[in-house]
Amino acid sequence: MKHLISFNNDSQLKDDLLLEVKRHEELDMIVQGHYGRENGKWTGCKVGCSIHSLNKIKGLDYRTDDHSAYESGFGVSRIIARLTDRIFEGLPKERMKTFPFEFWSAVPVGKNLDNVWRKFLIWLLVDPQTGVIKHAADDQQRKAIQDVADLLERSLVEKITPEQFREVHNAARAAAAAYAAAAAYAAAAAYAAAADAYAADAAYADAAYAADAAAAAAYAAYAAYAAYAAAAAYAAAAYAYAYAAAYAAAAARKQRFVTMADKLIELLQAA
Repeated sequence: MKHLISFNNDSQLKDDLLLEVKRHEELDMIVQGHYGRENGKWTGCKVGCSIHSLNKIKGLDYRTDDHSAYESGFGVSRIIARLTDRIFEGLPKERMKTFPFEFWSAVPVGKNLDNVWRKFLIWLLVDPQTGVIKHAADDQQRKAIQDVADLLERSLVEKITPEQFREVHNAARAAAAAYAAAAAYAAAAAYAAAADAYAADAAYADAAYAADAAAAAAYAAYAAYAAYAAAAAYAAAAYAYAYAAAYAAAAARKQRFVTMADKLIELLQAA
């Protein structure tokens, strides 16, 4: 995977970006549902707002839906860009408006953030209070989830090959298979980006398999929670979306995304 340094080690870029993102917030330009539109005034989502701001600051012309702009423009992995994209879309309206500024405020200058998304997935899978392992239906699912989390934990300090991730990926898929019908809706959403050319980039194979393994593990657990939900946790290098449980109550669903936003910011601040 490419070695990225946040803000390309440029503190002025962070300062300029925060000013521009705060302007977007104050002018009510941050909205859910699209990457960027002109309709009297420009509006867009968290990713769109960030890229629109980058274009203005640097005189660039990235498309506001181009997640790769996070890498060249901000030194932040597109995996994290995709992750924040999904979190943003699930947040309550008021938190949605402040999330872009909160996120960029938390991103340190001059750090490699590769382990942030790995730590986020570990938390999403096995956190004692909120992890999807709580919803495992049987020992096979619990083991699949724990094995993925354990391998991600190892990847924080050592190189894990795509083959190793593929092994836990296959086990997680097997655990998920029995509940495929209950989570058909989630599957359709999670794999919508199969044609993304970025998925074919061999340099990202380890990240792709790591995230896909986590997806499968969480997919199994949330599918077992089908009385309340038909969704899964998903964050892949090609698409890198994070799905929270689709709880029956809208308020509970929104709170899940708030919890995810808070955790991601916590991990960024600690990076």
